Amino acid sequence: MLDGEPQNIVHLKLRKRFLNYNAEVSVLNKKLNWKGILGLGVMMTLLFSSFPASTAAAAVYTGLGHYVEGTHELNAWQSQSFQGQVSREWDSDLTFFKYHFNTQQGGQLANVSKIKQTTPGYGSVLIDNLPIYSIASVNGVFNNDSSAPANAYFFGLYGWNHTADVMWPAEDGWDDEWYIWFQGQFEPTWSDHEKLSEITVDGVVYDIYKKYMQTPGDWQWNAVARSKTWSPWVNIKPILKEFQNHGMSSRVMKVSWGMENLVAPMQGSLTLTNIHLPDVTGKALNGLTQRLINKNSGLSAAITGASTTSGSLAEQDAYTGASHQKWQMVSVSASYNLYRIVNLNSGLGLGIQGGSAVNGTQIIQSTIGASIPDDQKWYIEPYGNLYRLVNLATGKALDVSATGSDYTNLTAGANLMQWTPSHSSAQRWLIKAP
Repeated sequence: MLDGEPQNIVHLKLRKRFLNYNAEVSVLNKKLNWKGILGLGVMMTLLFSSFPASTAAAAVYTGLGHYVEGTHELNAWQSQSFQGQVSREWDSDLTFFKYHFNTQQGGQLANVSKIKQTTPGYGSVLIDNLPIYSIASVNGVFNNDSSAPANAYFFGLYGWNHTADVMWPAEDGWDDEWYIWFQGQFEPTWSDHEKLSEITVDGVVYDIYKKYMQTPGDWQWNAVARSKTWSPWVNIKPILKEFQNHGMSSRVMKVSWGMENLVAPMQGSLTLTNIHLPDVTGKALNGLTQRLINKNSGLSAAITGASTTSGSLAEQDAYTGASHQKWQMVSVSASYNLYRIVNLNSGLGLGIQGGSAVNGTQIIQSTIGASIPDDQKWYIEPYGNLYRLVNLATGKALDVSATGSDYTNLTAGANLMQWTPSHSSAQRWLIKAP
């Protein structure tokens, strides 16, 4: 992809370990002789890495760090004529991302992505196999410290699709790229954009457009929200399905939150918090034995007393390596991230006591009959570098009960419960091998 090396780049890597916080700064003083493609024009790729050596290998895009076994990506791109500065900051959970920019010439962008990798078991996801609710959400704050027009940019979701189930990155790139606009200036009168339809999703109207990109020879699809917001919440499945109905390829390769077309003279910052992206990594966990570690307490999900009896309560406890603290992830549907979570010690599945949808209902292990009950099926939703587990039957998230006077949910032995999904750290779980 590169056509020569960038000139005169100063790359500083800063790691503030005491905050578990990362930052990187790069200064470019001369033009880059690079080739690359960006959705709003012909762009060039500048790839940074400031990740510890122990981070999952950056086999894709040399020098670019990836999170969660290669499924997260932080990107910074510059145009061929770019001159200026850029820095990025993020936390270890990838729920906070700040992009500082100063474009003196050309243009640049940044995004936080969920991608599929070359790791065995990862695969692209058919739009039809996405869960009914494939939610993307973020809280964004934009500071424009220049006189550039306030709507000269794009802010929203950006993704790639492919016709075949190819590994990332495909040798032939992608077949389609798509945008869901929440801020910025999209000109429907542009002669190369064809208005196709409009669609209403969760009360928001989106106008659907497509255009043909001569370079690299693919189609670009745009869904432009009529209601502007910096804190969007959207179910992407019906929008991607609308694109597909008009001819877009069927397999999702990448989903990202980002900002583009930050053209000179423009400087400022974009801060993203509570970053949530649908997973497009396929059935990566299927068949694996894993620990479930609560973000808030650091304790592991377990079965009380190592019981093998159906109906026994689930709890959080200090990890000892015992089998009742380990869980087998079993995919139960064509929907890529719907799993049965089976205790390794008992062989019983994690479910809801009595199948109740009431907040605070306790989590138990139980047997299955001729078919798997819906309360034993869990959507495993990526939440930054962690996951939120949402029950299919109730729509409630796996959470930790407060115990006595301890309302911080830090006590070993506290029971697991379900609660309305939120941004609470007690609903975020690290899923990792024992």
